[in-house]
Amino acid sequence: MPSYFITHFSISDPAAYDRYVEAVVPLIQGNHGRLLVADDAAILIEGSHEEGRVVVVEFPSLDAARAWQDTPEYQAAAEIRKSATHTHSMILVAGFDPSAV
Repeated sequence: MPSYFITHFSISDPAAYDRYVEAVVPLIQGNHGRLLVADDAAILIEGSHEEGRVVVVEFPSLDAARAWQDTPEYQAAAEIRKSATHTHSMILVAGFDPSAV
């Protein structure tokens, strides 16, 4: 079942963030992930939401998403991201299987 890596963050160093993107996109693709959303203009419907970018990446499973995050290559890229952004949230969720209802 697919899983979704969802993160919301503010970019503090655009040049460093660009380096992160250059490093991480091939890692996502090489680990069977698909970038679904990268949006700086989320529309708040209810509740609260800080300005920033929302990114959603789909992986074939929770295990695949965790394996991607655990690679040394992603961990190195994550250090760049941490220096270039302020993370508001980062979550991993399982997809919904309507046939299980």
